[in-house]
Amino acid sequence: MRKIRDKEKYVRLQRRRARRNAKRRLRGRRKRKQIRKILQGKDKRERKNWLRMFREYGDNRIRAPKILSLLNNTEETVRFLQRINSLWEKRKPVFVVLKEVEQIDHSATTVLLSLIHRFQVAGIKFNGDFPQNQEANKILHESQFFERLESDHPSSKDYTMKRDNQIIGEAGTQTIDPKTALEIREDVSQTITGTPDYVFPTLHPSFIEVMQNTYEHAGEDEGTVHWWLSINHDKTNHSVTFHFIDFGRGIIDSVLNKENNRITKTFKEYAWSLFNSSKFPDIIIRLLNNEHKESKVDYYRGKGIPSLKKALDNNRVKCLSIITNKAVVNVAQNTTSVLQTDFTGTYITWVLNNECEKKVWTKK
Repeated sequence: MRKIRDKEKYVRLQRRRARRNAKRRLRGRRKRKQIRKILQGKDKRERKNWLRMFREYGDNRIRAPKILSLLNNTEETVRFLQRINSLWEKRKPVFVVLKEVEQIDHSATTVLLSLIHRFQVAGIKFNGDFPQNQEANKILHESQFFERLESDHPSSKDYTMKRDNQIIGEAGTQTIDPKTALEIREDVSQTITGTPDYVFPTLHPSFIEVMQNTYEHAGEDEGTVHWWLSINHDKTNHSVTFHFIDFGRGIIDSVLNKENNRITKTFKEYAWSLFNSSKFPDIIIRLLNNEHKESKVDYYRGKGIPSLKKALDNNRVKCLSIITNKAVVNVAQNTTSVLQTDFTGTYITWVLNNECEKKVWTKK
């Protein structure tokens, strides 16, 4: 043991140790008190199960908000998802507490599944409970969430016709395979028009644009980031909603920091000025509109997300919204907001219904 000859230094060291130990004991007492409070009123079996989960996951229990939706409760839901993501980055197991969830939608189930897949690939434990609310529990089960969760290698080839809700996903691909694309077209036409004989011109191009963006720009290297697509059929209102998610770097981060031959130097400099003034949604709006505020010169080359805005303007899609990094852009309603928590990834949703442009399907 090293001798501290200076008495003053020795006394200061001992005081620091004493304060540190006192804080540790206080935290321990508080934690034990909290555990006793939680276990109060539980039977022996419930206490045993809770203590087993606590020993396995410790403090890595992430409680979901009562309204679990990227569209209707964006800030709280993003904060919840990013807390899970932070544990993935630390390679720590997580237990997701869903029992208090009262409302959940497919935007949340799709994003949550993409996170769970990251844990599975990394070999990290992921567990959770179920919503006590019957409606929320029903939506979670009907979304095919658990079937996709049990699949080791989820793929667009797993698409099954005539299901109201489906989640498919792949990595290293720029679009869905032709056979699956044809089946989706028939399902969408059946739900919206009552017959499989129609085609919505923007259906397959939309898949190509969002998946190609993920393939090229979401990761450091091409084709390394997994994408997920949720397809939800509302047969009562004759509409189909699409939720697309990747947990890459996000559109804004990609524009600012990654080499991209679609982004000119001038636009990148302008984007940095918007970023530094915390105008994150404005960067997305400029990309969507493919224009500068004070000039008619194109600063963004190629199709990408501008094609989605064009599809909305041409009445080919409805309800287009984008969430990425700290930007929330409801393109259809022309509203924006800034997130307090950085959403590391890209979420895009759009809707097809009878108001959208459609044509009679001519098989080639």
